Formats: sequence, structure tokens, C-alpha cells
Amino acid sequence: MVRLRRPLGATLACKGERRRRNSEGRRKTSQQQKETNKAGKENGPMKKVVAAICAMVLAGVCLAQENAHPKVAALTKKLDSITIPTAEFRGANVADVVQFLTAVAKENDPDKAGVNIVLMDKENKSKVTLTLQKASLHKILKLVGEMAGLSVDVEEDAVVLRKPKDEKK
Repeated sequence: MVRLRRPLGATLACKGERRRRNSEGRRKTSQQQKETNKAGKENGPMKKVVAAICAMVLAGVCLAQENAHPKVAALTKKLDSITIPTAEFRGANVADVVQFLTAVAKENDPDKAGVNIVLMDKENKSKVTLTLQKASLHKILKLVGEMAGLSVDVEEDAVVLRKPKDEKK
């Protein structure tokens, strides 16, 4: 006789009664399944309330950050609006990449003002290899920072690439 194993949660028809498997692989009767469903429905409204509260708290935190630093929000928006048509680096030094991105940002900025990009870790000898088409300056800076092991901080007047805070010691 060949026995087929059914995956957990599979519905079985046995003697006219529907059964499901529980987490231990044992069959549940219809009554046990109803009790499980009832317990889940009792917690459902509470889960929705908790989710709504979490969403409101997160929205409030984001809104508070924007209101506290409108210049940071404006610079972040500007970084997202500047699109670099082609960014291609092959084993380039981080300092050279930052210098290039500063110049290209000015060319591709709709206001032609550009963005201040500051490299605080001059000793970083990381090499960057990257090829992107039509990417935002913000995305490129994040990728360069990740490749070089630097954090990218958007401040009021500049984007600063520096050692992560846990490595400063």
C-alpha cells in the first residue's frame, strides 16, 4: 500500500467530515478547526487596531522629521529629482567618484545649482565599480556609500559621506 503525505494545512475528505492538519501534522476535526477560526477572529480587530496605531506613529515620526528639518527634506527631494543619465565607474577611488558626482549633479540639476557632497573619510581607499543608467543622484550616492563602507547623511546644506558611527572609535 502506498501512502501519500499531504502538506500541512491540506484538506482531507474522510468519512464525510472535512479535516485539516495542524502544525504537528495531525488531523484536525471540523470542531477543532471551528475553534481555531473563532480564536483567530477574536484577535482580528485587535490586530487591526495595533496596526493602525503603528501606522499613525510612523506617519507622525516622518512628519515630525520633515517639519523639524525642512532644509533636509528639500535637499532629499532635490537629490531624488536630479537624474544622472549614465554613471559608470571601474575601480574608481571614492574621492574621484565624489568629485565626478558633484560636477555631474550641477550639469543635470534643473536649477543648475548642484549639490554639495562632502567626503569626510579621506583615508578611505575603497574602489567603486558601478554602472547605472538614468538613476537618481540619491540612489547613486547610497550605492557608492554602501560599496565604500560609508554612511550617507543628508544634512541641511550638504550630503556627507563618513565612516559609520560604530566604526569611529
